[in-house]
Amino acid sequence: MKRAIFILMVPLLLGACGSTGPDDSHSLNGEWESSDLDSDEIRMTISVTNREVTGHGSITNNFSTLALTIDGIYVPPSVSLNLGMERFDDINFEGSFEDDNTLSGTLRGSGYQAQAVTFTRVEEGN
Repeated sequence: MKRAIFILMVPLLLGACGSTGPDDSHSLNGEWESSDLDSDEIRMTISVTNREVTGHGSITNNFSTLALTIDGIYVPPSVSLNLGMERFDDINFEGSFEDDNTLSGTLRGSGYQAQAVTFTRVEEGN
């Protein structure tokens, strides 16, 4: 009986240890820019190592450009990023992949209140 239970549990445990499915194919590495914020544009260059996200970027509006320091976590297909900047509260992005080149989610903090946002991958040379 114990062997039968073990045999039934092995596929469940193996499935829990690694991800399966198409969402693993999305690479978060690279340059991204916001495409639908009214007066702000966020650009960021990020990389992922062991699901930990690091990077840098900028937020630009009609008045100024501020540098961003980015950290977070990537558990496919979900992304959680903290966008830190000097003299202002951090911005949090929670979202997920729509396709290989599109992230959709919300921004909170530093004046954003569940603001819908889409980030599009920037092709090299742009």
